This record gives sequence, structure tokens and C-alpha cells, in this order.
Amino acid sequence: PHLSFSFMSRLGECSSGICEIGGKAFHLNRLHERFPVPTGFVITESASTQTLHQLLRELKTPSVAVRSSAVDEDGSSYSFAGMHTTLLHVPCNYSAVQRAIEECKQSVHSDRATKYRAQRQKTSHYLDEIDLTIPIMPIVIQEMIAPLGSGVCFTQHPITKKRNEILLEFVPGLGESLVSGHVTPEQHVYSVSKNQVVLLRKEHGDRMGEEILTDAVALQVVQLCLEVEKASDNIPQDIEFSYDGKQVWLLQARPITTICPTNQLETSDLLSNRTTREVIPHPMTYMSWSAFFEVIHQGLQIRYQKRKMNYTAICGRPDRGFYELRRGFLYQNLTVLDLLSREEFGAGYEETLMRSFSEVPPELFHSLCSKTRISFTKQISGGLGLINYLRKVTDTIERTQYLLDLHRARFPVFLPKSHFDSWCLDALYGEFSSIQEDFIEFGGCYIEAQIYLELLSSIVQGLLEPRNDKKGTSETFNMLLIGLGDVISHKMNLELAEVITSARNDQVVLSYLEQQSPKAHHQRWHNWNEALDGTETQDLLVRFLRNYGHRAICELEVSSPRWGNDPSYIFELMRLPPNCGSNIDIEESKAKREATENEILQACSFATRPIMRWAVSKLQEFIRFRENLKDIVVRFIARQQQILLAIAAQWKEQSILSTLEDIYHISLTHMREFAAGTLSVRDVQALSCRNKELYEEFSSVTIPPKIFCGNKAEVALSGAPGVQMDEGTTKYYGNAGAPGTAIGTAVVIHSLSEIQFLSNCQAESKVLVCSITDPAWTPLFLQVSAVVVETGGVLSHSAIVAREFGIPCVFAIPDLLTMIRSGDILK
Repeated sequence: PHLSFSFMSRLGECSSGICEIGGKAFHLNRLHERFPVPTGFVITESASTQTLHQLLRELKTPSVAVRSSAVDEDGSSYSFAGMHTTLLHVPCNYSAVQRAIEECKQSVHSDRATKYRAQRQKTSHYLDEIDLTIPIMPIVIQEMIAPLGSGVCFTQHPITKKRNEILLEFVPGLGESLVSGHVTPEQHVYSVSKNQVVLLRKEHGDRMGEEILTDAVALQVVQLCLEVEKASDNIPQDIEFSYDGKQVWLLQARPITTICPTNQLETSDLLSNRTTREVIPHPMTYMSWSAFFEVIHQGLQIRYQKRKMNYTAICGRPDRGFYELRRGFLYQNLTVLDLLSREEFGAGYEETLMRSFSEVPPELFHSLCSKTRISFTKQISGGLGLINYLRKVTDTIERTQYLLDLHRARFPVFLPKSHFDSWCLDALYGEFSSIQEDFIEFGGCYIEAQIYLELLSSIVQGLLEPRNDKKGTSETFNMLLIGLGDVISHKMNLELAEVITSARNDQVVLSYLEQQSPKAHHQRWHNWNEALDGTETQDLLVRFLRNYGHRAICELEVSSPRWGNDPSYIFELMRLPPNCGSNIDIEESKAKREATENEILQACSFATRPIMRWAVSKLQEFIRFRENLKDIVVRFIARQQQILLAIAAQWKEQSILSTLEDIYHISLTHMREFAAGTLSVRDVQALSCRNKELYEEFSSVTIPPKIFCGNKAEVALSGAPGVQMDEGTTKYYGNAGAPGTAIGTAVVIHSLSEIQFLSNCQAESKVLVCSITDPAWTPLFLQVSAVVVETGGVLSHSAIVAREFGIPCVFAIPDLLTMIRSGDILK
């Protein structure tokens, strides 16, 4: 069949935009006006064959190059280099060119182009919509140049990213060998300064024969490319060229896709995952993030509105907030936190953030937080506002306790999945929305409690610093927080210890544990209720799961299996050896705390004593609240998971989803739109599939503790607590999380899938060494004499629980897991 073309235009004469003629043709058309570009024309879809015959005759060349020019090709973000077909030495006759055009057009559907196009959507966030259309594929036809050599010139070095360096690479013949990487090219690096171009170094490639690209011709190419950059609004260019012995021809010019925008760091924020990776160490699914973001965002808006502040206006951009997601991982935006603190309390990052985030290099705060000086008037009003805010602490404590009691009563026990089996979809949608609304209200309370906790912590530590006692501020501060009691995770683990102790004393249970194959993973425990029927352990475990079945490993992620649905982790704990750690004596810890309080108050002046007494007592209240409030958050999330699974079961029956877990890969907005009939089944399936792929990609990478600056630039932590050799002993310096001294054998655990390493270690005293902990790790504290963690803070989970269990804890030792090995003796 004959092709027809609706649009044809000679290069240099076309006035259409990139959406009509594609990326390559658009750039070539602009170049043709001022620079040496092979003669040619661009075509789109359909027109008369007579016009194509005429334009081919005008070329007066035996052969042509037929090249793709898709509308999304050669852009500033994606080049599509090598993704679409280019055909060289095509005979300049209608039938040959017709076949070549068809082949080029079909390449837009190729597997590699389709995958590349999908890869383009792999950003730092999940997708809210998917464009399922295939882009238009215009075609460029040009005279075929017979080059002696071909090359590429980058007007900004793509590797060093130095703006004043130019990289030129050249190979004999056609440029295909350069693009494919089959030949090592000749390489020239130039320096540009005040319009002077100087050759810095030159490296010969594979072919050492006659020199084709002399230094003079290479300099001519560089100067020509600098002119192209100047004509392209001074945007760094990636330019392909050929040299036929007489003339340098420009074949293509596009923005360099590997170079970040020059203003990237100017608009960057300082993001830290030090606090967030403790509670959410893995990528969040899109459902989890969207529900979490709504709770936090609206909770913050309500909170700051009560403080007569506009949270959204202070953030400045819709995509900017207190928390942000990068490739699925949750980060806290310290730049935004600084802006909020300045507005609310008249205090900058020096007073509010640098102590809490001591591992962050000060220069990052200086360069990425606000540089605006806080006026004296603002400092005074902020200070008065802080005093007034602290005066409301008692009201906040009462309100927090009320909400704790209210939601404990709402979620008294863990409901099994079968509870929602008979509910219709509308009822499930309504129940989920109701829970989300209450979650938002509770989220505001949770945020308020966290702010008071940080403020009171800073006040107490500030009051302790002038004392300069032998114990040091950190140890004294920690002694004030031990033996508090009424911490839910501590209570939960004492009950869990009762279950485990019963299991170890019951031959029926021990026999059941021995019979299960370690290769069967969680499915090997599915019949536990029948196998343990009539045993004390069964009764204790059923009661435990009713009370704590909402807990999970990585429990703030909505997709994490709840212990009530899958108690595998608890059975793995039963297989561990008996407790070899410290015996917990809450009364002894309480006595030590009260003695420390009395000692501190006696040392205070008459003026500071009532302030210290008040601040310490309120801080202790909020320390208790921290874990107890988190328990309510987990109860909300667990109930939402049960409802989501019930919805997914009905969607699966209707062939909307392939698996129940697919529902975690759409957003809360998607679910609402589908329920309202504004999102199609096809869209739900495409979004779930694509976001699941993104989630798996994000999960394949372990993000180390880092400070992220903006979207792309990142700086690894350095200069924080380090390593020092002394008399043959390696000393690791971190921060104290819980007081005490212990000597034991290191057991390094990267994740809870490795808890069997505790069983394998036969030492009487063990030290748990890990990256982070969350409540699911707490039972392991019963097995060890001390805990050492890579990240965290004095108010982090590991520190709080270690203090309650009376074992020492050290945190904030960067790269800990690369320096300590299982079997090392630690003190």
C-alpha cells in the first residue's frame, strides 16, 4: 500500500512547534537557519505521494537518512537515544523511502521504546494518572553525508558537570560505533574562560591510524557548538556532528539530559530521614502514603490555623510540606520545619533544629535553611508566644488523654478479617471514610504532642547543661526518663513474654515448633490454633492477639501483615532461647529516676527549681504519650487495612484486581474516584500495575541514612560520631539513649527476618546491633543485655524501650553495620 503524508516541510522553512514535528525535527529546523545541517524535510501523517516524489528529487543525492522524530524525543529530560529506528544509506527513491518510513514509525511500538517510555514515568513519586496513548512519530529525511569521521560534543562536561569544561568524542566513519560503545573514541577536553577555548587533555581511541580530526578542526567543532549553545538560550547542549574532510555538519542538537538545572540547589530543601526511618524504614505503598499525607497535611493545617498561621502559605509550594516522599521513602523537610519555627516562635534552626539533628553538617543548615535574619521584634513576640503556648500544656495533656481513652474504647480488640465479609461496598467505603476523618482529628493531637515533647526536651536539656556534673548532660537526662511505667509497648512485651514462657514450658507447643519446616515461611503457622488446642499457650496467645493483633513489623505501613492475621513473627520468637538479657525491675529503675530528680532539684537555684520540676514532670508525661499515641495510630491503620482487604476481595471477585494486595498500589483519591464512578476499571488496573512496579523498584534499593537536598543532590552523613583506635581497642562514639554498662557478644541483625541469629549465638550476654528499631523489635530487647543502633535519638523507640527495660542503648553511629560483626565482644 502507498503511504500518504498530511504535512511536509523543508528543514529551515517549518514554522510548526515540537508537538507537530517532534523533538529532533524541531531542533534541526532551528539549526538549519544558521548552521550547516544536511538538507532534508520532515513529514507527519498523510499527504500526497506526489509531494514526497518531488521532495526526494530535490535532494539530488543517491541515498538518504530516514530518522525518527517522536514528539517526546530529544527533550530536556529524556533523549530517547537509540530507542527509535534510524535507517542510513536508504536509496533515494519513493519505494525504498516508503518502506524505511514505515519501519521508523513502527519502532515507536518496539519493546525497548515502550519500556523506555514507561521508565520516563519513574520519578521520585507514584503516579496519579497514566497516559496510555502512543505518541505521534514524525519522520526526518535528510541527505546522506559520507563522513570521514563522526562525533559528539557536550558543551558542559556530562560527568564532572563543570560548566566551564567541554567534552568532545570522535570516531572514524559513521557515529554508530560511538553510540553503541563498540569503539573507544578519541577524546578531547577543553576549558572555556572569557571566550577563550583551551585544550586541557587529549586521549587517543582504539584506531591510531591517520589523524582525521586535527586539533584545528576539533577547535572549529567546539566553537561551532558553543554558538549552538548560545543560540539555545545558553542551555548546555549534546550535539552530534560529522566531518567529510571539508565541512563539519551538525546532525542533531538537544539539551543535555544528565545535567541538573543550574538553579537546582537554589530551590532545594534539606530533607532528613533520621526520625522517619525508625518508624517507616521501607518504601511506603501509594495507599499508605496518600492516607498518611491526608492525615498529616490536614492535621497540620488545623493545628496552625488554631495558632493563626497559614501552613500552606508558609510551605510556599503545593508539593512542599512537613513530610515528603522520595522514591517511596519518607523524609522530614527541615527547611519547612525551620520556616514554621521562625513564624511561630521567632527562633531559627540554630536554636531549634541543630541540637535535635546534630548529625547534619552545619553547612547544610546554613545553605539550605532560611538566611533571613529574625528581627528583634519577632524574637520578642515569638518568645512571648512560646511562654503562652507552654502555659497550655496542661490542657493539651488532658485533651490527649481524653482522645487516648476515646480511641482505645473505639478499637478495644483486633477484629478478624471475616468481620467485614458480609458488608456491602458502600458500607465499607463509608466506614473507611469515617475512620479517616477521626484519624485526621487524632493526627492533630498527635502532632501537638510531638511538638510539646521536642520543646520540653530542649528546655530540660538546656537547664541541665550549666551543671557540668560528672555524669554529663546526656546520661542525667536519660536517668530522668527511666522507670516511667504506663508505656504500652513495655506492657505489650511483658504479656508477650508470658506467652513465650508458656510455650517453652509446654511439650505440645515445643513439638509443634520443631515440626514446622523453616523453608515454608509464614504459611507453616496457618494451623496453629488447631495444633495448640487445649494448651495454656493457645489461651494466652488468643488473648494477646485480641489485645495486640493490630501490631506488625513496620506497622505504620498499611500493607504490613498484622499479627492478628499472621502471627508468624510471634512463633519465631518462641523458637529463640530463653531470656539471656537483663532482668527487668521497674521499681529499681523508678527509684533511680526519683533519686536523680531529687539530686537535680537540690542542685538548682531557688529561681530555676520550680521551672525544672515543672518541665521534667511534663516531659515525662509526653514520653509516656509518645508510645501510647503511636499505638492508637497503629490501631487506626490496622482497622483501615481490614476494610481495604474486604474491599479488595469484592473488587477481585468483579475482576477489577488480580490480587488483594493490588489495592495498596492505588491512592486513597483513586479509591474514592472509583467509588464515585469517575475512574474506570481500566484506569484502576493500569495505575495499580504501574505503581506496583514502582514500589518494587523502590524496594530493591536500601536507602542509607542520608540528608537529601532537593530532588537529586544528596550528601551522605559525615563528621558525626566517629571511630578512634586506642591501645588496640576500637572505640565507636555515639550518643547515649539509655544509661548503664554491659559487656556482651555482638549479634548483628539487618532485619527481623534474621532473628534466628539470636538463637545461633550461644553467648550468655548478647548485644543487639542493628540499623533501627520499631515496636516489632521490642521483644528482642528481652533477649539482650544492650542495644546499639545506627540511627535514632534520645526520644526514639530504641532509647525509650531500653530505658524501660533497664538496659543501655547507644545510637547515632554512622555505618555501624559495616564496622561491627557478629561475634565481636562489645562493652
